Parts: sequence; C-alpha cells; structure tokens
Amino acid sequence: MWGIQVLVSGEMKVENLQQKTDSFLNDLSVDRFGVLADEAIRASFEDLVSQLGGDAGAIWIVEKSKPEELTIAVNVGARGSQVEGNVSQNLERGLVSKAFREKLLVRDKGAFRDREQSMDVDMKLGQYTAYQIAGPFSMFDKTIGAITIVQLSNSQNASGRNWGFDQQAAEMFANWSTVAERLFEYAAIKSV
Repeated sequence: MWGIQVLVSGEMKVENLQQKTDSFLNDLSVDRFGVLADEAIRASFEDLVSQLGGDAGAIWIVEKSKPEELTIAVNVGARGSQVEGNVSQNLERGLVSKAFREKLLVRDKGAFRDREQSMDVDMKLGQYTAYQIAGPFSMFDKTIGAITIVQLSNSQNASGRNWGFDQQAAEMFANWSTVAERLFEYAAIKSV
C-alpha cells in the first residue's frame, strides 16, 4: 500500500511540475526570462563571447505578447543590458531568426556575403555586424528563441583580429548553449 502512495505522490509532483513549466512557457516575457539570468550565467556567457572573439552575445526569445518577433532578453558585451527588451527582430528576417525557425546552428560568411543577413538590428543600434553565429534556444523541449554571438566592426578593431567563427568555435557555442538551456530550466523550476 505504501508503495502505491509514493507512486501516486510522485506522479502528482511530476504533473504539478509540468503544469508550472507549461505556465512559465505560456507566459514567457523578457522580464520573466531575464530574471533567470543570474550573475553566474551572465559571467559564463561573457566568458564564451570573449573566448570566441566576439563583441556581444544575446539570448533572444519569442514573447507571448509579440509572437512574430524575437526580442533580446539577455545581452552581454557591447551595450550590456541596455538593449534587453528594447531590440526585436521579425521572425522572417535575419540569421538569428533563421536559427530559431529552422532549429539549426548558422554561421554567416560575413556581412553582405550572406543573403539572409539582416541589417535591421544594426540600423537600430548604429553598429555594423561583421560576423555572427546563432543557434536555437530551448527550454523544457520547446524552442523559445535563439542565441547569438556577434563580431562588430569599427575603426578600433578593423584590423588585427581573427574574424569569423570556425568549426571549433561552433562546437564551443553549441556545448555552452546546451548547458545554458539546462541552467535556465533549473532556474525556472526554482522560480515557480
């Protein structure tokens, strides 16, 4: 009898947890997601951006209130958190949107060399993205957005740097993304 009670109790806890995670995903917003990015996650993301020779990294999500756009929920590096919640991109344009839509890792060939490169975000921010790497971002087996690291070109860094993202960078990026997804899931479970 005791074994049945434990089994039923365990099933109720799993069902309750599933309801909470579904609620979190159904009401997804930049604010709700952004609070999950604690100092350790941000520091780890900044370290990855630095190791890959990037200038900025962002995690974009599709908010419930804006189902046709990706919005930056977490940003490290250039401009830091000031773009969080303030920069969006249509799901139909750009490489970061392609990574989300097609659920695959994309690396561009450099600005103006990849026909899917969108300049919308650069125009909003007054910057020039030379290279980027992007991949889907999932939580609880649902793709909720995308993650990207960019290299920005300006007069200070126009020469003397390694441009682009090679296969080793792509592997590091994919591995970090997988770990980050689990960390965000854990943070979300603790918060609900």
